[in-house]
Amino acid sequence: MWKDRQNEEANLKNFDSPDREGNRRCLHCISFAHTSASIQPVFVGEYSRWSEDRVGTSRVHWVLRTRDFLNAGVALASGTDYPASDAGSPIATLHCSVTRQSADGKPEVGWYSEQRVDVDQALRMMTAGPAFAAFQEKDLGSLTVGRYADFTAVSANPYEVPRNDLRKLTIRMTVVAGRVTFDASKN
Repeated sequence: MWKDRQNEEANLKNFDSPDREGNRRCLHCISFAHTSASIQPVFVGEYSRWSEDRVGTSRVHWVLRTRDFLNAGVALASGTDYPASDAGSPIATLHCSVTRQSADGKPEVGWYSEQRVDVDQALRMMTAGPAFAAFQEKDLGSLTVGRYADFTAVSANPYEVPRNDLRKLTIRMTVVAGRVTFDASKN
């Protein structure tokens, strides 16, 4: 049943052409199937360096199609992909989603910048998206009465921080199930 909702590691997908059996694939079909795609924006820096060499010029635009997925109505779940990623940081995930840059700000204009998302979409991909993918959208994914109080407080309002400065945010507090599990003021 889990796989009915998850399309794990949807970082390189061609939904624009027939599959091996000749069946037409469709990006919109994921959303109609009430499923989700899991992507890890934190890898945009790595992908920008080697994807074209590994998958070719004709397919490189399929890599990490964040905006295309959202425009097609696909529920996206994103995260840090720790320990596979170097950072393991939700701040890096937010920054990479919004800028299409690596954690160190490369490439400066963003890799396939038309695939960028705004802060709100990135935060939803990091909260409501994973809750939906895990069949826990009634308990997780947003702060409302009756749900678990899982949230992270950051050093500034990400909606007001310039896009390229998102990576400078710091974690101030983490709360899991209503309990403070990290408080920067006490460390």
